Amino acid sequence: MPYVARVWKLCAAVLAALAFTPVAAAQTAPELPRAYVDTSPVAVTGRVITVNAGGSVQAAIDQAVPGDAIVLQAGATFTGPIRLRNKAGSGWITIRSSAESQLPAGQRVTPAQASLMPKIVTTGAWAALETDAGAHHYRIVGVEFAVRHPQPAFRDRHLLP
Repeated sequence: MPYVARVWKLCAAVLAALAFTPVAAAQTAPELPRAYVDTSPVAVTGRVITVNAGGSVQAAIDQAVPGDAIVLQAGATFTGPIRLRNKAGSGWITIRSSAESQLPAGQRVTPAQASLMPKIVTTGAWAALETDAGAHHYRIVGVEFAVRHPQPAFRDRHLLP
């Protein structure tokens, strides 16, 4: 069978299969995750470093060691990007919201809980969260990350000299 005829036959088979696919199947809910990730809290064996609005999340990360917790003020907006450092050891460094206990456990959050989460925001082409090569053992709980693209400056050619 010539190549073009085989392609047309394949296209016809695909279209026929699509024509008999029930519409209801396309409207089902997304599949739940197939794997379980243990997100239960880990014990803080070191310091608790609190970062309030206006503070430096990066400075807290840089001084944290495994076993420490970094608590970010809920509702505060911090400027990123922040970089998770590669640190020796196998203990966890937890970065969490100060209102973590008010967030629903084991459920997705909704916009209604936005005020309970600190935000790490960056502008332009940078990611809000970056990692050093080999960075490991960080847990981030109840923190929102966002990239806000700056608005272009308004220029009116009639107003320019």
